[in-house]
Amino acid sequence: MKIVVSGLSGCGATTVSRLVGKKLGIKTINYTFKNISREEGIELEKIQKNALMNKTDFILDSNIMKIAKGNFILASRLACWLSDYNLSVWLEAGVETRAKRIAERENKKFKEILHETIERDKENSERYEKIYGIDVSNHTFVDLIINVERFDALKTAEIISKSAKGMKLKRNSFSRLIKSRIKNLKF
Repeated sequence: MKIVVSGLSGCGATTVSRLVGKKLGIKTINYTFKNISREEGIELEKIQKNALMNKTDFILDSNIMKIAKGNFILASRLACWLSDYNLSVWLEAGVETRAKRIAERENKKFKEILHETIERDKENSERYEKIYGIDVSNHTFVDLIINVERFDALKTAEIISKSAKGMKLKRNSFSRLIKSRIKNLKF
């Protein structure tokens, strides 16, 4: 079973994927810029700001593709684009809801986080378009879109777990494109 869960910052992909992994008894993969920040000893904000120049996305996505083997649930901004899957899920929430969640999680002011979230969404979208040719606002190929403003993490995990049962493996043409672009880089 391979389940991929994507969404923008603050949508709850990490929490939901852990719940689904636990419920289905499969490993959860959630490798992000935060992991690279810890591994490299570089501030997260610096990594995010310089992601395009220092090819951090390619390193991140290459590492994800290496560890996404066997049965798993993968939570990543680009999870729906990175791997073959039995079920692909996009978690949807408005920017204000996401900013509120991030502000609460990080114990920061809402207005500050709202501004940062809007900017990060814009920068990420532009970067993914530039490096991979991916439009992260296009979810027409995704199997399941869940409005997480209507469902809490437990209900969302339940929907995903039930939906994944019996789904056949789908080859993902986006993942081959991304692998090809990463392979052609020297980093």
